[in-house]
Amino acid sequence: MAVTCYEMHTYPRSKWGADGHFYGVRKLRVAWDDRADLLSELSSTTTAWPYDDGPGLAAMFPAIPREATVEPLPAKQSGSGSIASYDWAVVTVKYSTKGPVYQIAPQVWIEERVVPYAQSMRLSNSGLTWVDGTSLDAAEGPVVTFYGLDYQLTYYGLAVVPAAVLGLTGCTNIYPVTAYSLGCTFYPDCLLYCGAFLKRRISWDLTSLLWDVTYSFKSRPQGLEWNKFPRGKHGNFQYVKKSDGNILYAYTPAIFALT
Repeated sequence: MAVTCYEMHTYPRSKWGADGHFYGVRKLRVAWDDRADLLSELSSTTTAWPYDDGPGLAAMFPAIPREATVEPLPAKQSGSGSIASYDWAVVTVKYSTKGPVYQIAPQVWIEERVVPYAQSMRLSNSGLTWVDGTSLDAAEGPVVTFYGLDYQLTYYGLAVVPAAVLGLTGCTNIYPVTAYSLGCTFYPDCLLYCGAFLKRRISWDLTSLLWDVTYSFKSRPQGLEWNKFPRGKHGNFQYVKKSDGNILYAYTPAIFALT
């Protein structure tokens, strides 16, 4: 660490929880006047759990600081009046693998998740008959349910809210999008951007306003692209053309450059 600090006696401590995550605690003695600098350094991406509790902690699943508590070391109080000052502070730092652990660039941490969803749609009655030969009325077109995934991508601690948060709502992906950690690729026109959730946070050293940004997408499998429509007689989904010969895009294709 760039800030000089010392591990306190009987620390560090670590455990492996029943939830499948690693947890660690350190107590660091640091000069009172350097405590804010230490917090700033701990909140960076270079200060994962430094001990060899398992090779994966450094390689694939780093345990990073999630919480810190600052207390004075009351061996000596040098302040006077209503403002206290000490020679030393004790900083208790809690690390874990629970939360964002996937780093895609310096200072950029992400987390991905998927949630299933279902969507019902009434198909055309064109060309369909009941078993007795009677044609289906328009209101009797078969209702089918399509199943897909809500794909959510969270960026943590962004200094600026990306323009894509507002600019791409209602768009689909013009190019394939490969998930960072899920091991899957979403084909063109199969991701529909539904907007983002924003959560405000403040940096540990109280110098910056940061944002956690969660993009929400609805995905469809290849063949059921968002800009395709059910073609009754063929029993599948196809693109349709406008009078000028161009494909009708109900959802504007866009490049998903999200940061």
